[in-house]
Amino acid sequence: MKWVVAGGGTGGHFFPALQVAKSLRSLGDEVLFLGVRRGIEAQRVPKEGFPIGFVPFEGFRGRGLRSFRALVLLPLAVVKAVTSMRAFGAQAVFITGGYASIPAAFGSLILGIPCFLHEQNSVPGWANVLSSVFAKGIFVTFRESATFFRSGRMFHSGNVLREEFLRMDFSFPRMGSFHLLVLGGSSGARTINRAVCEVVDLFRRLGIKVTHQTGKLDFEWVDESYKRVGQGQKVLPFIEEMACALREASFVVSRAGATTLSELSYAGRGAVLVPYPFAVGDHQKLNAEIFARGKGAWVIDNGSFTGEELLKRLLLVFFNRRRLLAMAKRARGAVKVCSAKALVERMKNEVSL
Repeated sequence: MKWVVAGGGTGGHFFPALQVAKSLRSLGDEVLFLGVRRGIEAQRVPKEGFPIGFVPFEGFRGRGLRSFRALVLLPLAVVKAVTSMRAFGAQAVFITGGYASIPAAFGSLILGIPCFLHEQNSVPGWANVLSSVFAKGIFVTFRESATFFRSGRMFHSGNVLREEFLRMDFSFPRMGSFHLLVLGGSSGARTINRAVCEVVDLFRRLGIKVTHQTGKLDFEWVDESYKRVGQGQKVLPFIEEMACALREASFVVSRAGATTLSELSYAGRGAVLVPYPFAVGDHQKLNAEIFARGKGAWVIDNGSFTGEELLKRLLLVFFNRRRLLAMAKRARGAVKVCSAKALVERMKNEVSL
């Protein structure tokens, strides 16, 4: 069977799409990705050995005059998607949100083939809301997001975990050394980076080990901040082996994207969550609040997050390891997760109905 997979722009959309594509390939199916040239998929998909076609599209929600340009590009993007899909011989479509999802969904309608979508966040983006009109099946991570979609074949699947997590056993944080993992999503987070850099000298004094994902734009100055205090910590623009990083971590400081929260939940790691304030529908804040209901995390608004506020929370778990362990246990299972294999099996069943 031949599938078109569209989803990217950011890691939150891309990684679930990639895992599903890998699962389809393992079953002998063929996969064509659709994406945009400036998205994370442009670099990652070829490395994974999948063909990729690009559509000339961009977001227009909340973009002022640039919305008009995006609207003008939509017909061209749909034509490009349909041309690529027809040449490939596509028989079904799977989308996870992001700019390329809309042209792919329209393409499925024009070609008369089934379309499935997966929504990672508590508040769906406009791409998935619009695409749901054409969808044969809708998979959601959070039950709360189901109300945004039309009635129909709705499944509370949970978020799709990366294979590396499913292959790894996670124990709760050890009581010895304290290892802090700092994440800002695939693009980094300026507010988090600044707050952490305000207190790196205290990390050195306390003997806190740090692995810090900075994002490409902030890497150099964040790395220099650590070097100035003579602290040989692990500072990276992007963490490739996230499962290993989480297994080593005692505690996490992070944005509140659905993929990150799903991985925190699976690994069982407490966290300070700083939701990205400009996320569509403020979905990161709701993601974080849902995750924190079980008291496995603290949620701090982006505007209130400082080095002082971070240190205040960290010391509560650094000097009280029982509290650290309790938060880790409460975090485990806070977000429902699934394997790509389970999602693929459900989609194939739906296709055969």
